[in-house]
Amino acid sequence: MAAEKPPDEKYKELVRKIRSDPKLIRSRSYNFKKYPKCLQGDETAKWLVDNGEAKDADEAVAIGQKLVELGFIHHVHDDHNFKNDKLFYRFRVDEDKLEATQSKLAALTLAADCDMKGNLLKKGKVKWNIRFFVLKSKEKKTVLL
Repeated sequence: MAAEKPPDEKYKELVRKIRSDPKLIRSRSYNFKKYPKCLQGDETAKWLVDNGEAKDADEAVAIGQKLVELGFIHHVHDDHNFKNDKLFYRFRVDEDKLEATQSKLAALTLAADCDMKGNLLKKGKVKWNIRFFVLKSKEKKTVLL
């Protein structure tokens, strides 16, 4: 008889399966705002049932909530628990990558709009004489001041 996997390993394997399905994780839009690398609650619950991970929608919601509690996924605004609804969720690992990319883009945009002295320019003329500093922490997160 094969030994049953520990709960954390079971959920890690489930996460790998979900992340490997390109139909589940994609950019989505709501109210003219784009949400990259998201999965939708109702589609995920249906996937869990269709792929034999849950016997019904209630069990699928319980599994989705467990993924939230274990910190694998979260609601994009952290406003909801896992629901079988048209709500967007994202894997934490994707969130970290998105934040790093957005910080780099903000720093590059700011750097492109400043002269060598740090003055913010508009059409080549000094618009504001405000200094901006870009700091990087040990975690390599960029902070604009």
